[in-house]
Amino acid sequence: MQIGRSEHRGAMTVAATVHSAGTPLVVEDVWIHNISNRGARIHCHRTWHPHEQLVLTSSLGDLRTEATVVYCERLSADECAVGLKFARPLAAGTMIFGIP
Repeated sequence: MQIGRSEHRGAMTVAATVHSAGTPLVVEDVWIHNISNRGARIHCHRTWHPHEQLVLTSSLGDLRTEATVVYCERLSADECAVGLKFARPLAAGTMIFGIP
């Protein structure tokens, strides 16, 4: 029986932006705290709700992917941790942090 995650997660912090996939358009600057080819954990100010559809774009590299909110955990009065599941696994060679 496997314990923990099945894929490697990069534990770097990088600036990014998320925006809602629907109307009205909501845009927020966020920090990616870890990422794998299937999802990411971001820190932000806004509360996002499970099943909301977002688009995540990194400030460095060429990451731009659709994602679904899996959870939103309040860390403090003005910060949340949000788990995202990507609509499609990231392609091999996607530059996430400005490096391949």
